[in-house]
Amino acid sequence: AMWVFFFMAPNFFGPVTMIGRQYNMALTAMAGAERVFALLDSEPEQLDDKDAIDPPTIVGRVEFKDIGFEYVKGTPVLHGINFTAEPGQTVALVGHTGSGKSTITNLIAKFYLPTSGELLIDGTDIRKIKGRALTQQLGIVLQQNFLFTGTVMDNIRIGDGGASDEDVVEAARKLDCLDLFESMPHGLNTQVGERGGNLSLGQRQLVCFT
Repeated sequence: AMWVFFFMAPNFFGPVTMIGRQYNMALTAMAGAERVFALLDSEPEQLDDKDAIDPPTIVGRVEFKDIGFEYVKGTPVLHGINFTAEPGQTVALVGHTGSGKSTITNLIAKFYLPTSGELLIDGTDIRKIKGRALTQQLGIVLQQNFLFTGTVMDNIRIGDGGASDEDVVEAARKLDCLDLFESMPHGLNTQVGERGGNLSLGQRQLVCFT
């Protein structure tokens, strides 16, 4: 009887252990879902002026005029920032951690408004531009990028669900990365793997750029 118990015990305790693990996973998922739904239910902060406009197609001239910004009142993050980025120009912001590089990007995307100074997009004060209309014409690619299981083309098309194969190819050509995509094992039909695991960091960034 003892030998039978030892041999049969895994058949009993294995499922019990699995149930415990599944229960813990369910609790973790529920906690995450609560945070997601809380975010979805939150009202966005209104940053648009009453007379804000839908901008025409953005050319891309960005001008900072004596920009200052504070996340917390009395604690400046940016002070007296002045620069101009012309359309098509590549601009690198270099500085130590916490120096305000990401903050500048957030201001351009109108996630926040400057505390002082003027931020102009194609000569128009960003306060006069509707935030939703602005972000529809912006693309932000972070250092760490998330891709969905599927092909390179599928992931590029996420940015515009109505884009045809020809549209995707043209977008890649404009960014001068079509040759890189075509050099992959199956070109634009290459499977990226879960979270883009089949691609290098640089390749994932180019997919997101496109």
